[in-house]
This record gives sequence, C-alpha cells and structure tokens, in this order.
Amino acid sequence: MAVREPGHQLGHRSGFQVRAARHGDWAVLQVAGDLDLATVQILEQELVRAAATGTQVALELSRLAFMDSSGLNVVIRWWKRLHAGGGQLMLVNPSKRVTLLLTTTGLDRFIPVRSTLPVISADAEGGASSDMSGTGSSVLREDGGRDVR
Repeated sequence: MAVREPGHQLGHRSGFQVRAARHGDWAVLQVAGDLDLATVQILEQELVRAAATGTQVALELSRLAFMDSSGLNVVIRWWKRLHAGGGQLMLVNPSKRVTLLLTTTGLDRFIPVRSTLPVISADAEGGASSDMSGTGSSVLREDGGRDVR
C-alpha cells in the first residue's frame, strides 16, 4: 500500500517531483523539474488527490524548469474544472521560464498567478502548517492519512 505524507515527495520521474502540503484551506502542490508528456500524469494524479480534499489548489512552481503543451493542458483543464465547481487554481511563484510561457500564451490573464501563497489567519490554519523548503518537515493531512512512495 502506498502511503503519501504532505510535504514529502509524491511523484518522481527523471527529475520531476511533486510535493503536497496544506496551507489553511489550500491544497498546495510544489512542482519541480520538467513537466512534459512523460511526467504530466504524475501531476494529474496529485491534482485528483488535492481536489478531493477541497476546491482551492495552489501549484507552487518556483522549481519547475520546463513545461510543454501537455503541462499547459493539464493546468488549463484543472483551472476550468475547479473554476466550474466554484473552486480556485492558483499558480504561485513560477520560475522565469514558466512565467514567460504563461505570459506568451496569455494564461496569466485567466489563471491567477501570485508571488506567494494567500495569507491565512491563525484560526483558518487550525494548527496545520507546512514547510516546503525541502527540509522534509511536514504535517499530516487533515484526515490523518499518510502517503509515502
């Protein structure tokens, strides 16, 4: 049985990594490496898991080195899916290369792009916090589950 713990590596293929954490009501997926046809399914699976816990999803993209059209496609589809259900998809701190791609395609006019995660109150946090700095610190999901591959 695969066990996944937020803040720990979820998917990994040839340098591609996805790490999950909670930030208040937001499910945060930190994406690193190259998002392309070979790795897009890993992100898709983690978006399914994140959306199952709520309708606010943030993709932290500071360590995403490359994204091709298949990566753009999954971002667009999930933005539409969450938006249609009253939720939100936010792109946080994209790398320079990804920022250029978002600007060139015009997606930054539709999908919110922010430099930081939303500020949350101490009440909204409910004591849960996360560290996505790569040090390995993390919190359990609100449902108490752990997932590690």
